[in-house]
Amino acid sequence: MKITYNLFNMNNRGATLLEYVASTFISLIVVFFFIHTMATIYMVNYEQMKRNDVNSSLKDQIEDRVMGLNYTALAAGSYNYTITIDDKDTVDTSDDFTADFTLVINNESDQYSDAGGGKTVNYKDIDVTITWQKFIPGSERSGANYKNKQLGFTIRRYEDGY
Repeated sequence: MKITYNLFNMNNRGATLLEYVASTFISLIVVFFFIHTMATIYMVNYEQMKRNDVNSSLKDQIEDRVMGLNYTALAAGSYNYTITIDDKDTVDTSDDFTADFTLVINNESDQYSDAGGGKTVNYKDIDVTITWQKFIPGSERSGANYKNKQLGFTIRRYEDGY
């Protein structure tokens, strides 16, 4: 006669209520961290998209202003300007922000040689530096806080308008 011992005194009739509660709790923890991760990824991408929209809007408006100027009016030197951007595309002007930008204009020329002889192409290198203040969300209670943002790029404006 063979005697077997059941060390843990377990039955094989199914799961107990405690096992169901424990598995549900573990599943909720996994789902919570998954949703938290997805929400964080969404927020980071949303903030980056907003930053890109603002940068693109600023750059486009400043390029349009510079390209609209007469070439001869772009004298070498450094100039400071202010621009107001409606980054949310609303009628309300209270959500617009103001950016200061500096143009540093340098006269340049390149020598090209072709079959007909040498040719000089004149152009202006325009270094643009834009600075503005961005509101930090969540700082309303302790007094509104802002952080300084900066964007820089170069525009090359040729004498013949290209």
